Amino acid sequence: MSLEPLPVKETAEIMEHMNQDHSETLANYVRYYGGVKDVISAELKEITHHELYIDTVAHDFSCRLAVQLIKPIKKISEARTILVEMAKQAREGLHQRAKEDK
Repeated sequence: MSLEPLPVKETAEIMEHMNQDHSETLANYVRYYGGVKDVISAELKEITHHELYIDTVAHDFSCRLAVQLIKPIKKISEARTILVEMAKQAREGLHQRAKEDK
C-alpha cells in the first residue's frame, strides 16, 4: 500500500511552528538522532512520511541532515504525536549520555 503525499499546507504549518517555537527541539533531534555535537542551528526544511530534513550548522560543518522518524507518518494528524515522542526520546537520551560522560 502506497501512502498519499502529505498535504503541503499542513506540512508547511508544522515546519513553520517547529522552526519558530521549537528550535531547541530540532537541535536535539540533530544531536541525538544525527549524532552531531556542537550544533549552532537547526532548521526544519522538509517532512516526508519517513524523515525530517533539517538544515544543520555545527562548529565545523553545515549540511542538510535526514533524520529518520521513529515511525512513519501515515496521516498528517499523526505528525504531532510522533514529533513529540521523538522530542521526549531525544531529551531523555541526551540527558542519559551526559550522565554517562561524567
